[in-house]
Amino acid sequence: MKKIIVLSTLFIALLFTNNTYAHIWRVNNNPGVVADFTTVQAAHDAAVAGDTIHVEQGSYGALTMTKPLVVIGSGYFLSGVNSNTGLQANSAAESTISSITFNAGSANSFVTGCTISYTYIYSSNITLKRNYFVYYLYLYANANNLNINGNYFYYSITQGGSPQTGLSITNNIFSAYGVGLDAATTGTFENNTMAGGSLNVYNFQIDNNILNGVSFTPNNSVYFNNISSSANIGSANGNIPSVTMVNNVFVASGTSDGQYQLKAGSPAIATGYGGVDMGAFGNVNPYKLSGIPSVPTIYSLTVPPTGTTNINVTISTKSNN
Repeated sequence: MKKIIVLSTLFIALLFTNNTYAHIWRVNNNPGVVADFTTVQAAHDAAVAGDTIHVEQGSYGALTMTKPLVVIGSGYFLSGVNSNTGLQANSAAESTISSITFNAGSANSFVTGCTISYTYIYSSNITLKRNYFVYYLYLYANANNLNINGNYFYYSITQGGSPQTGLSITNNIFSAYGVGLDAATTGTFENNTMAGGSLNVYNFQIDNNILNGVSFTPNNSVYFNNISSSANIGSANGNIPSVTMVNNVFVASGTSDGQYQLKAGSPAIATGYGGVDMGAFGNVNPYKLSGIPSVPTIYSLTVPPTGTTNINVTISTKSNN
């Protein structure tokens, strides 16, 4: 059983690595599992630029990054109430990191599939894709050209300093709070779904979003083809105001993130700019349930009882682009 898990993990991580000679490090602190490291920081410290760290299910403390690395977790909302079942063979836990700090030297890092409490970004060209941000994501000066795509936020994106330029905030779900950035920060806010809080940005392109119970002030931003539960976006430029969301837009039932999918006949279907669906599940890089990383995963594993002479193992896999 353990040999099977090791091989499948390495197979997944290999597919995520562009550099043929980059090393893959396993992090796992579960009893009985042999891995390279039991903390994600130790894996980072041993790695060199371009390496991949596969963070398996468990809780691994804080991570301070000073190198460009790929960090892959298992996804979130995999078990328990309001979870998405059948996405990982091992759904007992999430890949949890208490905080990540991107310091100088970490530019061009990529983090996906992790559950992160606090995030602090002091570097540029960081990609955060398909993660669960439990609390705040803080931006500081030099946090330019960030790609924040397909994540689930409970709290918000905010600033510990500025300016930032070239932010791309796309296809995220903001379940309770929102986004607050100052006038020195620029970027794109596109195909997000917000279920409360506020959208307070300046000089942004804001399009194809679903704003349910959201306080919105334009602040010199260009906004078009959004749908809102209030009248605050007006009806010009393809915007659709004053829509009752629960009954008309969302399926409004099911899992923590699946409830924000569009129901049949939703006015957000095909009414985004360019004819795409509005919200997190629309456009070319849609939100993926549970933040499953965009690599093949094993979602079912059947192993005969210990002591069986002939071992027939059944493995079911799927792609997650």
